[in-house]
Amino acid sequence: MNKEELMDLLVREKDATQKLRSYIDRILLKIMEKQPELLEIGMASTA
Repeated sequence: MNKEELMDLLVREKDATQKLRSYIDRILLKIMEKQPELLEIGMASTA
């Protein structure tokens, strides 16, 4: 693999990473709006 191919791959990976972060951000915002308790970390019940 030459330098140009590696640079192209890096650009595509950065784009994919940005799209994934944006997708996760949108999901988290919807959860915070609709059911924020899903994001709470609670102590396990020891009944």
